[in-house]
Amino acid sequence: MSYDQIRWSSSEEAVPMKSAEILRSARKRAHLTTDELARRAATSRTAVSAYENGHKSPTIATFDRLIAATGQQVVLDDKPVQFTTIFTRRGRPLSVPDRIPRLLLKDALRTTALPARTHWSGPPREYNLADRRERALVYRAVMTEGTEQDLLDFIDGALLVDMWDDLRLPREVRDAWQPLIDDALRVDRG
Repeated sequence: MSYDQIRWSSSEEAVPMKSAEILRSARKRAHLTTDELARRAATSRTAVSAYENGHKSPTIATFDRLIAATGQQVVLDDKPVQFTTIFTRRGRPLSVPDRIPRLLLKDALRTTALPARTHWSGPPREYNLADRRERALVYRAVMTEGTEQDLLDFIDGALLVDMWDDLRLPREVRDAWQPLIDDALRVDRG
């Protein structure tokens, strides 16, 4: 089953949400009634209602099961992605995150156009990020020419790690990102 993600961040910009609000929001986002969610999560409508109204607190396992039943997952981000700017041999700045960003599934596989600054040769065009070859073109452009915000908007960590060995990048870009890929693979195998 693939999941959309509900982002939860402890950064100062984030608005803290209680489990009741998160659950209610996830159910509505999935266009489910309380009865439908209860059926999918193998629980009662009364229990779902109690959780959504804050009368009862679900265990972590129950909360996870309820969110999963909406086709979503909760992602905990302990801090915003931080960037380091390095300069290539030619003096061009290159932004490198402290960890590989993740995107919501619908954003990671969407059809999109690149910002004008990343496609200086030729007219703008749309790219289908669900297509591996087109995604590789976007990732290369964004990783070599994009801004910090472009990296956050276009790069999905899991998809990047999956295609890393096949991704054609300038040596300086590959070298700057390689420790992030190594860390991701170490955690995955860990």
